Amino acid sequence: MSSIQHYTRVATRQVERMVPPADAVLRAGATGAMAATVWSVYSQSPSVTDGSIPRNSAIS
Repeated sequence: MSSIQHYTRVATRQVERMVPPADAVLRAGATGAMAATVWSVYSQSPSVTDGSIPRNSAIS
């Protein structure tokens, strides 16, 4: 094995340890989207109930 192959193999292993698997990134993104939706509903619902903003504006 040449030294270039050795360093390439070592660098590849280091990158694999730093980058999380794709399914973990996808789950984190989905969780963040759900949390943002819940917060949006929580923060906008009093304004819609009072009639200060229309429902369509709160949804968008």
